[in-house]
Amino acid sequence: MVLSGRRLGLVLAAACTAVTALGGYNWWQLSQFNAALDQGDLATAARHPSDHGRFAEAYQLAQQGEFQTALEQYATLLSSEFPPVATQARYNMATLTLGEGMRLWKLGAAELAVPLVELAKTGFRELLRDTPEHWDARYNLEVALRLLPDAVAEPELEEVNPERSPRAT
Repeated sequence: MVLSGRRLGLVLAAACTAVTALGGYNWWQLSQFNAALDQGDLATAARHPSDHGRFAEAYQLAQQGEFQTALEQYATLLSSEFPPVATQARYNMATLTLGEGMRLWKLGAAELAVPLVELAKTGFRELLRDTPEHWDARYNLEVALRLLPDAVAEPELEEVNPERSPRAT
C-alpha cells in the first residue's frame, strides 16, 4: 500500500505527536519523582516505574526497619542497567547488614551479629574491588574490621624462631 503525500504527512504528524506526548509523560513522571525526593516523600518516589523508584522503595523499607525486605529489594537492583544504581544498591546492602549486625552486637547477640558483620565486610570488599574509589565503603569496611577483625593465622613457631625448629637440629 502506497500512501499519498498528504496521508504520509498525516501519519508522520501523528507519530511525532505520539512520541512528543510520550516524552512529555515521561518528563512529567520524572518531575514528580524528583519533587517527591526533594520533599522526602519516599512513598511517592517509590511509585516511579524505574530502578530509581525501586531504589527509593528499598530505602524506605530500610528506614521503616524492614531489614529483610529492603535487602531483597536492593538485591533486585544489583543488575540495574544504570551502574550507579547498582553500585549504590550494593553499598546500601552492605551498610544495612553492618547496621543490623552492630544493633545485634549491642544487644549481646554476638552469635547472630558475627555472620552479619562478616557478610557486610564481604559486601564492602566486593564493592571496593569494582569501585576502589568508593570512600564511604572504605570507611564502613574499617568500622566493620574494628568491630570484628579478620582472623589472623597464628604464626608457626618455626617462622618466629627458626633456630628452634625441628629442622634446625
